[in-house]
Amino acid sequence: ARSQFPYFAEPSSSSETITSEQCATNSNPIFFESGGGAQVPKIVSDAVVTSMSHRDRSIVGVAHQREARAALSSLLINNGAPPSEENQQQHQDKNNNSMSNSNNNNNHVLIMGSNASSLLNQLAQKICASCLISKGDEIVIASENHLANVTPWLELAKVVGATVKWWTVADTTNDTAMKNDEAKRHPPPPITESCILSKLITKKTKIVAVSHASNILGMERDIPFICNLVHRITKNKGQVVVDGVAAAPHLLASGLTGGGGEEGG
Repeated sequence: ARSQFPYFAEPSSSSETITSEQCATNSNPIFFESGGGAQVPKIVSDAVVTSMSHRDRSIVGVAHQREARAALSSLLINNGAPPSEENQQQHQDKNNNSMSNSNNNNNHVLIMGSNASSLLNQLAQKICASCLISKGDEIVIASENHLANVTPWLELAKVVGATVKWWTVADTTNDTAMKNDEAKRHPPPPITESCILSKLITKKTKIVAVSHASNILGMERDIPFICNLVHRITKNKGQVVVDGVAAAPHLLASGLTGGGGEEGG
């Protein structure tokens, strides 16, 4: 598999990449990078060059779009098995019907867009326009999130007057002040920052924005557990929004599992 990736198979002498001498001493070089900078096999880079060299959006673009949708369907619906021509047509008909039929009961919808940043921003705007969150409601944001899954929710909270809470990686609270008698006489302020998610979720929580995996810490969040916790405390009124960009190169990205969250990648 490594031979399919130019980074490993054809080491460059550039100072920015691994050198031939380094490759000779280490037969298994490791590439550290986030999802946005992950290495791709040569067949992908060749396809990009071909596409940009012979662009024809009306023909080539439509064909690639059809192939991409078929590939995604095989991963998300057929568990990786190549879909037959008949199944591909059935999936296409089902997708067309789900877009046109407002009474469709299928909650698993795949939306293709330019990138996670724009999709998450549009999602926040739609939530605002639909009045699904209002003043006094709460938004919980994981601190290790990429800005793509932070800025839209901060802007939304500012517009509607919602309270922002931070789910931190480590405990950042200072309990020293609570040890003196004066502090103990006063009730503690509402918790707006904690490393324990259950302390942040209330019946007012409407959005919980998390990253499936951190491109800085390499930490993976337990999405099914998070979804179940949020839905239980909020009585299914809270939504979990997952940024899956950093996890996609390493994990099977599936919006059909995970306990009812919305995953973008």
